[in-house]
Amino acid sequence: MEHLNEEIRACVGNEYKRAAEEHGKTFNSFPEAAAIIFEEFQEAEAELAFIKSDLHVIWEYIKHNESADFILGRLNEMQENAIKLACEAVQIAAMSTKATFLKDGGDKPESEG
Repeated sequence: MEHLNEEIRACVGNEYKRAAEEHGKTFNSFPEAAAIIFEEFQEAEAELAFIKSDLHVIWEYIKHNESADFILGRLNEMQENAIKLACEAVQIAAMSTKATFLKDGGDKPESEG
């Protein structure tokens, strides 16, 4: 788990750098930061709901002795949804990082003046 944690932290850093190059090093204010982070959170929630649905369907397939092909197909969908969830979580962490550069109640860092 420690190695995975390090890899995810690297992904967060890379996502922050990408976002900073595209949209600036920080947000204009804490309310803007909160709105962006909340949007990413809602997207993560949606992916989590898909995973929950996948699990329920897989369990129903198992209870009704469906073929392995049905189960494997849904497991593949769940894997894709889990990866999308991980991407959203990385974006939440990256936008949280971006928000930490707000100083004195919402002013941009001096270097951005």
